[in-house]
Amino acid sequence: MGNNKNKEHIKKADIRHEARKIALCILFAQIYQKNKNFKEFIPDIKELLEIDSYDKDLTSFLVSGVSDNLEVIDDIIEYCAPEWPLSQVSRVDLSVLRLAVFELTIAQNAPPKVVINEAVEIAKTFANDSSGKFVNGVLATVLTNYR
Repeated sequence: MGNNKNKEHIKKADIRHEARKIALCILFAQIYQKNKNFKEFIPDIKELLEIDSYDKDLTSFLVSGVSDNLEVIDDIIEYCAPEWPLSQVSRVDLSVLRLAVFELTIAQNAPPKVVINEAVEIAKTFANDSSGKFVNGVLATVLTNYR
């Protein structure tokens, strides 16, 4: 019986991970095309990333939350990574950081360790290992200063 509960927990974690990946793609696209409704592209994103199911509510919550709080989130990132002006941060890393900073500081919808691990894994998936290290370092500073 405990095994089924564990499988259910893993499935829930997976759909939340997939939701974050879709949110990341939308936030990345919004850097280049502001004021566009990217929800219409979710089927294409799902197909491209080979995602079967995801937490639709979480995706919507994350995209809206980051968009609505972008200035505050960017201020936090700038404060926690002063040696990296936002204009010099890769757009993938910036999108990952925005997503994670929103979850860590404003939404507080998941344990900090989960948010940071998710962000690092997503950064490694969409960028590279050094992105994972960079994201981890910035988010550790965010956690120290804002939680």
